[in-house]
Amino acid sequence: MTKPGRQVVLTPERMAELQKVNHHVNSTIVEVTDLEQYGREDVWALPTSGRGDCEDFAILKRKMLIERGWPASVLSVTVGATAQGVAHAVLTVSTAQGAASTRQPQPVHPSAFPNGTHL
Repeated sequence: MTKPGRQVVLTPERMAELQKVNHHVNSTIVEVTDLEQYGREDVWALPTSGRGDCEDFAILKRKMLIERGWPASVLSVTVGATAQGVAHAVLTVSTAQGAASTRQPQPVHPSAFPNGTHL
């Protein structure tokens, strides 16, 4: 059960804003592994270099939405699995209509977010 204040109503305007941020990050950040970028695995950071991996994409989307007035309490970075069983992070938004998740072009396995909306 979600606590009061931990959901947003996903109005057409909010959905458009979510899609805009999702598209912007997905189209401007170059996907690279942490090993390629930092020389080690599992570094969670804002992609200030213009490069990052899935959790970096999610962190940037979260930051951008908070800057646009979205409550931080409804924006979570969630780790699931791709269809190939590889760990993958996405931004999940808790809405009155259910969970919505953003992702990179790589598809997330549907069981990672049951009854959710994927952008």
